[in-house]
Amino acid sequence: MNFKKLFLLCSFFFLLNCGTIPQGGYIIDDYLIVPTDITNTIGTKKLNVFVFENDLTSPAVEFFLVDKFDLPSYQVREFWVTTEAKERFYVKLLDKIETEKYLDLSQYGSRSIETKGNRDLTQSKFLALAITDENGDDCLQDSSLFYHIATQYLKKLKDEYLRK
Repeated sequence: MNFKKLFLLCSFFFLLNCGTIPQGGYIIDDYLIVPTDITNTIGTKKLNVFVFENDLTSPAVEFFLVDKFDLPSYQVREFWVTTEAKERFYVKLLDKIETEKYLDLSQYGSRSIETKGNRDLTQSKFLALAITDENGDDCLQDSSLFYHIATQYLKKLKDEYLRK
């Protein structure tokens, strides 16, 4: 086989593989804990956020949160929750602008397929939640006593939202 045929064959396979590479380099399997420059309600401490892929084919997460927590409106993005173990946490859902501003998720691709029919431009590909205890301390810091409880609570909330 001559060099020209070998080059064309290699080029063909290279182009074929490039066409199947998903956007971004990684897929979020379950969730990520990501540090940010967002501050807590007191405004003094930076928060970590719980990030997961949004299902753009389902209704917006705000509809789910209003039903789940009996919130007064769809614009409410910060609210108190009480776990089964009776701990109270303050949860903040970042909107699309905050998510894009504070989180660089460009290296992550989306698992769900977007079409013009199912895409809501107000929804973000990824949802991010911050959670603090009653003192305003970040529960998603590795050193937090509530780290395990908070991550399990948010994972359960995420799974419930994605099932609906």
